[in-house]
Amino acid sequence: MSHKPGAGASDELASEYVELLRDGDRAVREAFVAWLRRSPENLLAYLHAKLADGQFGNLDPQRRIGVEALVRRARAHLRQGENA
Repeated sequence: MSHKPGAGASDELASEYVELLRDGDRAVREAFVAWLRRSPENLLAYLHAKLADGQFGNLDPQRRIGVEALVRRARAHLRQGENA
């Protein structure tokens, strides 16, 4: 299985870990390390998520924009373009 950013469960969990690790306790950090060790794809997904967070995190520092909703809208828009 090859890694494509935004294409799988690893990407979703990586994004969650970016958020969880901001205030994560020891249990979160231990779970994160165990997850990283499971697959090189997990590390790559985390690095992509962390990079994206660094690039786009300053656009909405108060986290008022619902990123998940934006992603759903973008995916729907892409699907409409494929069907046109």
